[in-house]
Amino acid sequence: MDIFSIGCVVFELLTGETPWANCAESINKLAFGITGKKANYTEFEDIFQMYSPECKDFIKKCLTKEPEKRPTA
Repeated sequence: MDIFSIGCVVFELLTGETPWANCAESINKLAFGITGKKANYTEFEDIFQMYSPECKDFIKKCLTKEPEKRPTA
């Protein structure tokens, strides 16, 4: 499993929503929209307020758009 996928799973377990679900009308468009301009990480700030800084940092690192900048397993 890719580290990005782990971030998505953890995000969904915590929030009950898929990251960037509001960016696309379908799951196929969502996959392409994540790397686009619509995928904005600042929209997570409200969601993350109830979680620890460590949790927030973990998810942000996992959901880094550039694969070479993501942590490795």
